[in-house]
Amino acid sequence: MDTKTSPPRSPTEAILFVYVCDADGKLHFLSSSYDKSVSPDDDRQLPTSISALVKPSFIEEAARHRVVTLRLQGELNKYNVELDDQFTTAQSVTFYERAIPGDSSVAIQGVAALSHVEHAGNDNMPDIIHYLSSLLTIKCRVTPWCLHPVPSENNKGLSTVIADIFDSHFRFKAHDDQWISGGGRDYFINKISFFINRGLPIQFILPGFPCKSPNKESKVLGILPDKGEELAFKTMVKVAEMIEAVYVPGVRFAIVSDGHVFSDLLGVPDISVNEYGRTLRTAVAGISGRPDIFTFHGLDDLLSLDASRATFTEEPGHFPEQLPCLSSYVIPRYTSASVLPAADDARRLLCLLAGRQEKSLHEEIKQNTSVTKLYRGFSRFLLEDLQQQPEMLALPSKNARKQLCTKIAMEMLVRNQAYSTIVGRLFPIHVRISIHPYNCAGPKFGVNLIHKDFVFQAGTLDSQSGDIVESSLFHIPTPWHNLVVSDSNGLCIVTKKKDALKLGGDKEPKVMFYEDGRPSHLLIEQPFASLYKDTGAQSKHPDPGSEIAPAAEVKEVVLSSEPAKFSVTPVAAPEPYCAYSPARRRFLLFLIALAGGFGPLAGNIYLPAMESIRTAFGTSVSMINLTVSMFMLTFAVAPMGWGTLADSAGRRNVYLISFAIYVAASIALGFSQSYALLLVLRIVQAIGASSVQSLGAGTIADLFKPTERGRAMGIFLLGPQMGPLIGPVLGGFLTEYASWRWIFFFLAGLGAVTWVLFLFFLPETLRAKVGNGQVYADHGLLVFPGPHILENTKSAKPATKYNPLAPLRFLRFRSITLCVTYIAIIFGSFYCLNVEIPVVLKDIYGYDASRVGISYIPTGVGFILGSTIGGRYADWKLRQAMAATGSDHVPESRIRSQWVGIILFPVGLTLFGFAGHFHWHVSALLVSLFISVFGMTWLFSCNTTYLIDSFPGSASSVVALNSLFRNPAAALGSAIIGPFTNKVGLWPAFLSVAMMDVTGAALVIIVMIYGARWRMRSSTSVAHTGKGKP
Repeated sequence: MDTKTSPPRSPTEAILFVYVCDADGKLHFLSSSYDKSVSPDDDRQLPTSISALVKPSFIEEAARHRVVTLRLQGELNKYNVELDDQFTTAQSVTFYERAIPGDSSVAIQGVAALSHVEHAGNDNMPDIIHYLSSLLTIKCRVTPWCLHPVPSENNKGLSTVIADIFDSHFRFKAHDDQWISGGGRDYFINKISFFINRGLPIQFILPGFPCKSPNKESKVLGILPDKGEELAFKTMVKVAEMIEAVYVPGVRFAIVSDGHVFSDLLGVPDISVNEYGRTLRTAVAGISGRPDIFTFHGLDDLLSLDASRATFTEEPGHFPEQLPCLSSYVIPRYTSASVLPAADDARRLLCLLAGRQEKSLHEEIKQNTSVTKLYRGFSRFLLEDLQQQPEMLALPSKNARKQLCTKIAMEMLVRNQAYSTIVGRLFPIHVRISIHPYNCAGPKFGVNLIHKDFVFQAGTLDSQSGDIVESSLFHIPTPWHNLVVSDSNGLCIVTKKKDALKLGGDKEPKVMFYEDGRPSHLLIEQPFASLYKDTGAQSKHPDPGSEIAPAAEVKEVVLSSEPAKFSVTPVAAPEPYCAYSPARRRFLLFLIALAGGFGPLAGNIYLPAMESIRTAFGTSVSMINLTVSMFMLTFAVAPMGWGTLADSAGRRNVYLISFAIYVAASIALGFSQSYALLLVLRIVQAIGASSVQSLGAGTIADLFKPTERGRAMGIFLLGPQMGPLIGPVLGGFLTEYASWRWIFFFLAGLGAVTWVLFLFFLPETLRAKVGNGQVYADHGLLVFPGPHILENTKSAKPATKYNPLAPLRFLRFRSITLCVTYIAIIFGSFYCLNVEIPVVLKDIYGYDASRVGISYIPTGVGFILGSTIGGRYADWKLRQAMAATGSDHVPESRIRSQWVGIILFPVGLTLFGFAGHFHWHVSALLVSLFISVFGMTWLFSCNTTYLIDSFPGSASSVVALNSLFRNPAAALGSAIIGPFTNKVGLWPAFLSVAMMDVTGAALVIIVMIYGARWRMRSSTSVAHTGKGKP
């Protein structure tokens, strides 16, 4: 067979393939220039000329040309491999390669491109091919997914289910639909199987969200994102959650903004495109509630050779220096819109890299229905978008304006094809979705960007066209060409501004605004029903209340004074993560933080009274110490039972039952007359007090979404962490000025007040029973069980079967085991410090009890600042991770946030040992206490929130496991630090403890590196077994 090729018409045709292999030449992935991703040995799908290059022997030969420096991360290497006489246009292939760390060795991402090609009069072709090859080597999004383990092959059924969800709830059905007949469905299943077989989130790529139409008179409210974008992101979240219900890893959407691709043609200033994109990226967390599934890219960062620019940035590019021919490329100008140099360079580079194919496009417009519809859609929208532009207003006739729009539409088509080509090259394994009505045969699939459950899509069309159906549309309705108008009942229409203004009749619709001042949508004060007459028509759109909704009947209504038709469906009010107001959530957080301090308070307030209690009962020191040991042991084990019960039966009743036990035990302890009763009641008291250790974490997971949990956990931990500090002070005061029995009466009184607050103000929060808590939010602040509440909760089944040993199952997850082990080491070290603080202050510095108490002030400040700042920092890092590429690593961002505590805690311990041992000034000792406690609470806040984020549905159980590990470690540290210090000295002892903490930090570093990979593998296993989210 003749394998000789003709000269490439564009630089992209000179790219043979992108590949991923290892240093030995074993091929992991191949993406050809023919829009097919194939396995290394599947030669049948490739032209013979490319198939010859894919042979393992050729790759192995190429590997011998690699240099040693290839193993350096991020270094780009280039070498040539000579060809046989099978190409007329090249004598060699140039390989561009970059080494990337893999699972066990260096992985290599590379590009193979024809070199020395004939350039048909284009002297710049070699430079452009070199730039494009370098770009694909650095920026092509393939390596993270291709390095995953060998896939399983038994997920065809799951792929089919997801394809059906996509078809029913996201895909746009065009009039020439080829989803079935053209093999589109099989192609889609094949694409998503790549991810499903590897247990990875399915990656979608969507070019869109460019900027608002410049026609604010007739189409949109303004230049910034509004309710239309909100509904679009909620649509993608809805689809993602449907898929997550059957496939735990879920989906991710890469939003590739094409604003700068077309803005100069639309008359939109580049600065307005930047403002739209900046606002959208900032607001996406609030409007979608799931920022973790979205990443954003722009023209500038996609085309930059800077590997660090992984997502959109507005910093200027440096394209002219990298490609000298760029400055000579002339961009056609049709409007007077102001442009930014960086954006203009990016547009020039785009056209150079893809090559202008205007002649071939003319033929495609004639022959390809999809391209015809796209061209007509561009022309049609340009007539409206450019309506108020000076260039259009200066033209003498409608025909002249149409001619201008057809010219601009052709330029838009050229750039659209160029952008589509580059996006396809940079995201070869992603499933490509589009707001254009493709026939869905693949590789692109048109989608309904606003789900029909939220609002009817079509808005208004010419009434002469008859009933509005999807297949009649030239263009899928989008937020940037329309606005949202709603009535007083929440019915919504997505339509153009000029049509929306007609709906109010004599009253002009009101413009509604977001809190930041952006216009949201138009509001008509009266119901649509009073403005429409019923036509009796039926819509084929699904019931908005259903998850995977069957067909339902709704009424189509027609404006009585206008012939244009509108279809409307009720729009479900956007459902917040938690229905309670911020003030109410803060109050509940304060309440559980207060309750969280009872256990540590009860354990430590007892210590100053031990000698008095020993004397009262006439027993030995060892027997009194046994009451302390049994309290701590029970306090470590009991949360397992409470946590599992709370995750299965609900939080509120567990709070009430456990605190009732705690109060009753405390009262009985105050009246106890024998040692045996004292020992038993201390165990019972520990059982009651221990519940909040696990319950608090579960309640935080119920009330606060992931980006708020770090701050919330930091505040909650203040309660448990302050107990050991104020407990001894209170215990000493009560013992000295009253009696040791008043310690327990004090605890009982404080516990009783908290129990009453629980009874009247703490609602059930378990999301498996009450969802986001709307039932309680509607009921009011007081939640004492009444008929309304009981009716909504009594039939709720337990979320899981009760098993007090269930928390132990989390030990099979390596990241959890390593994290709880590390926290146990830290907690044990902290108790070493806690025990030695009063000893050092009394024996070395000669402080009395009151001065010792005052010396705890820096420690208390460290607790407060470390916990709150650490939590906020962890939330900030989480938001950053959610906005970055590879957001499936989001929970591990909590682990990466721990570095401050990892450093400060052992430094503080070491400083404490030296300051006390060498009798430095007391200020050095107090500084060491502040540093130690600040670092320790920082670690606790980040680590505990990581556990919750990893298992939000079982937060109480997984934190109970954490308590099981850390509390025995605290007891062990308290027991051994005294004898150890006496034997080796203060500074050697605490230096040893600090070194143990530094060594233990290796555990979390391992989780930083491998945690995401372990979690995804675990998610895959759980998805297959159906046992819930790991």
